[in-house]
Amino acid sequence: MASPHDKMADGAAEPRVSQPAAGPEVASPVVGSAWDVAATIVGLDPNAPVTVPAPAAPHSPTTDGIPVGGRPLMTMMDAARGHPLARYVGRAVNAAWSSLRDSAWGTLLAVLFVVAAFALHWMAQMNDVFGQMGFDPDRAQLVGSLLLGGIVAATSAIVSNRLRPAVLAGFAGATALFMDTFIALTRSAMASNGPAGVFDLGGWLISVAALVMSGLVAAWAGAAMAVVARPAITNTIDIVRAGVEQREMRGRAARRIGAVALAVVVLAATAPVFSDLVNYTVDVHMLYGGPPPIGLGGPVLTPDPSIGLVSDASSDPSIPPAATASPTASASAAAQPSTSPADSATPVPTRTYTDLTPWHAWIPSGVGTARSVGIQPAPWTGGENYAEVTIVTPPGYNPKGKRRYPVIYEAPYAFEHWNEAMGVSGLLDSLTDKGYMPAAIVVAMSTAGGPITDSECTDSFDGREWFDKYVVNQVVPYIDSHYLTIADARARATLGASQGGYCAPALASRHPDVFSTSISFSGYYHAGLLGPPSSIPFGTDKDFIDAGSPDVLLTRMSPAVRQTQYYIVIAKLDQALYGPEASRFATVLFSLDVPHELFDSTTPHGWTQMKREFQRAMEAWGTRLVLTGVFDTP
Repeated sequence: MASPHDKMADGAAEPRVSQPAAGPEVASPVVGSAWDVAATIVGLDPNAPVTVPAPAAPHSPTTDGIPVGGRPLMTMMDAARGHPLARYVGRAVNAAWSSLRDSAWGTLLAVLFVVAAFALHWMAQMNDVFGQMGFDPDRAQLVGSLLLGGIVAATSAIVSNRLRPAVLAGFAGATALFMDTFIALTRSAMASNGPAGVFDLGGWLISVAALVMSGLVAAWAGAAMAVVARPAITNTIDIVRAGVEQREMRGRAARRIGAVALAVVVLAATAPVFSDLVNYTVDVHMLYGGPPPIGLGGPVLTPDPSIGLVSDASSDPSIPPAATASPTASASAAAQPSTSPADSATPVPTRTYTDLTPWHAWIPSGVGTARSVGIQPAPWTGGENYAEVTIVTPPGYNPKGKRRYPVIYEAPYAFEHWNEAMGVSGLLDSLTDKGYMPAAIVVAMSTAGGPITDSECTDSFDGREWFDKYVVNQVVPYIDSHYLTIADARARATLGASQGGYCAPALASRHPDVFSTSISFSGYYHAGLLGPPSSIPFGTDKDFIDAGSPDVLLTRMSPAVRQTQYYIVIAKLDQALYGPEASRFATVLFSLDVPHELFDSTTPHGWTQMKREFQRAMEAWGTRLVLTGVFDTP
């Protein structure tokens, strides 16, 4: 007769529980525990009841001294499974495993979306759209990151049908997309000093909290909507799959496919319309035959009693004739367009100064004053009948006084746009009152109201706009005849950012006898470089395009004229597009021996960059005014 030990050796089942008497098999209800995780891994159903063999009669001790039916460790484990604490821990482990598995899918989706956003230029395209709607690049990056984060969360929720992992995945995607911009802004704020302000740790912390909450809310919204829509989506997929397998679309399957196709068509047709409703006005598609709409990138010009319409450039009798800082052209003559920049302009005299801030002797105090006028006739056909110009006079400006001022001409954005985005009025007042820049008149020339959205401050090839001629033939003479200006090219500067970062050097290089300095924030230096819509005013003729390109026009100037010019180029040199373009243009300036400054900003293209770098640009321009003799006593 075989011993119990022999039976074990032959592969007989060993009883799991030792009891004094045998009985029928009983089913133990399964509870969540680490057992569930193990069962899931090996492919068993963790929710099936566990069958515990009935206890067998006691056996005699084996030769090794361990009771075969006893096994105290197994007895303790089986007993522990029913303990409430074990049930709680088991459920927690099971939930953690499921969450980890679903989070892995969500994380993978987040990574794929972030890679696609950069590789397929989704973020760049979204930034362009938001930029045309009036958002600066930093805010456009934030809004785009939140939108894509919501899409990541929605996709993850549809795949996994789990809300929490989907929210975390969407938040991670939004964070990854906005992190580079946030780090750059933080570094810029920490390095800031002077009129732009100093770093505020409390403000930084509350900003972080706001960004975190906005990211979580955006991800939650996307995931929550996806969870609600998931049953309908999966049901549609099942119906279509069944129809494909049966190779026949009838009844319910056909109706469902038709409804989905109709929804896609309606969405494709209405999405651009909704974009127009947001970008322009809600009734933009309710009217036909009117002037082209103006987007959020520029204000809609409407009659306003505070805006005076100027029908010509006649002088103000209360303003004495403009004085020149040197025996160059008169105000009206200086305002004429350059027909041959290679042969005009007076060479800059060589001087040495011990005091590069002579304006410290007359530092004003207080605030400046802004006044808007409408110049007529407008420099276009098919749009508004006037163009808006805002003139900002500095603190201490007295129209009856004798002191005259240099002038900065900004284009193509309205002054209100600059003021709302970066508080330029207060910044100008602060820099002037503290002596960082000489008191100057600022003229903001808006292109809003014309038929071309991005006019590029040029005379369009099709004759619909002539903004370039308008600047030198109407605006500059008007300013010189109505305000106390130093009517000399050396005392006039052009300034702009983004599209204006092209306008500034373009106006200066086309008219070196009208403007001597160009200040460009994150600009580009060849006409139409960015493609539509920036290329629309230039058409396709290469000669016409070259005639509007600063990098080409400078090569056509004589060395003497090039020495009269001064270009301040500002960009974040490691930022895509604007950085390489600034470096390329600086190389052109260096090769042609054109006086210039290249400032590597710590902040990318956007209003924050202009606010941070404005002081440095004004200080450089002030030094140039001194070195060229603008403040010399006549």
